[in-house]
Amino acid sequence: MHSCRRLWLLVETLVLVAVSSAPGFAQTIRVVSDVAVDANPKGRAVTETHIAVDPRNPDHVLAAAMIGPPPGGTTNEQYCATFLTTDGAAHWTRHDFQMTGCYDPWVVFLSDGSALLSTLGHDRALAGDGDGMLVYRSVDGGITWGARPAGLSWGWDHPMTVVDRSGAKRGDWVYLVSSKDPKKDGNYVVAVSRSLDGGQSFDSPRLIAPEGKVIRAETPVVLSNGTLVVPYVEILDHGVVAPRRRSFVVHSTNGIDFSKPTSVDDVCGPPPTVILSSLAVDASHGPFRDRLYFACVLPNRAGVAVTHSANGGATWSRAMSAAGDPRIAGVSRSLMATAVSSDGVFTVAWLEHRVDSPPSCLDLYVSASFDGGDRFTRPTRVSTRSSCPNAKLNGPTVPYGDYFGMAPDSRGRIRVAWADARTGLFQLRTALLAFDPPPR
Repeated sequence: MHSCRRLWLLVETLVLVAVSSAPGFAQTIRVVSDVAVDANPKGRAVTETHIAVDPRNPDHVLAAAMIGPPPGGTTNEQYCATFLTTDGAAHWTRHDFQMTGCYDPWVVFLSDGSALLSTLGHDRALAGDGDGMLVYRSVDGGITWGARPAGLSWGWDHPMTVVDRSGAKRGDWVYLVSSKDPKKDGNYVVAVSRSLDGGQSFDSPRLIAPEGKVIRAETPVVLSNGTLVVPYVEILDHGVVAPRRRSFVVHSTNGIDFSKPTSVDDVCGPPPTVILSSLAVDASHGPFRDRLYFACVLPNRAGVAVTHSANGGATWSRAMSAAGDPRIAGVSRSLMATAVSSDGVFTVAWLEHRVDSPPSCLDLYVSASFDGGDRFTRPTRVSTRSSCPNAKLNGPTVPYGDYFGMAPDSRGRIRVAWADARTGLFQLRTALLAFDPPPR
């Protein structure tokens, strides 16, 4: 065995041992439903899902996803769509956007029930003027959408939108956070663009670009006092790929001026096979209000690690395993997502392959913490059947995409939406998670 290979194995072993695996809770997760969102996707693969719940109405749910090309088509024929329900997922309608080459859809609700979709792609309405990064707006919560999106030009990747709900003075400020390649040479930085008019227009982006570093943006959040927290991970450090991926956060009170970075951890899996991480904030009025949770996949996809901060990201706890013992062989975890319920329950979900499953089949699992991230429930399987994609049915679409979505509602539950191929073809599915008993 080569010496470099021995070094990688040693690093991975040290990471797995360092991540604590605490005993689970008496509290449990209850999967209320696991249903397909059947809104006639024309037999095309539906992947890279995101979801939002109206803060005023838990039955008003908006999802977004990429709709793959038809059989025999190319990725240039891929577009994005939103899926809307106003009766708690009993019935859904779909809206197809007139775009091509669509990637990275992301949806949010504003406080008045209007909605935004941010994505990458081409829209004919812009005729090349700012085409590339697109933000669509719906004043009626996803029923109809404006014909002309805001266009923010090219050079972006993985745009994510977050709303400042800290008070009337901010009036639903919107932040668009993305990785950006200013010189189009693969040297990504993090870009933050602010909207003061509910997503109708955006400021020129502010760049977070540590000298000599190539970094990628992760999920932004806003604290109750209006502070924007933007996480990122290092991909390269002065041209060198680190054996472990280092994570950081920066802060801003206005979306223009940013603090120096604060280190989160370095337990995540190494580049170049990076799986996106996730930052979540407790927006409840409970004892863990404003607590931050950062989750990522461990090296060799051995597990999901979570660390938390009780002081806005100044310091972070030791990483905990949310998926059981990460040293158990034969289990592989991939995409993951996080959310915090309106009762303060932190939840992390991930796609998992087990040694006794067919090679390409995955299931959705979830775990929760009722005490602020110190202990986690035993993993609960959400999907009622395994997802086993058929390459011929799905064509050139990217399997599962790079992420899936989770969102809390006002009743203490969390809704999750993911790309599921239990029929062979990727379809949008959603499940509602409840927690028994509620935290005290």
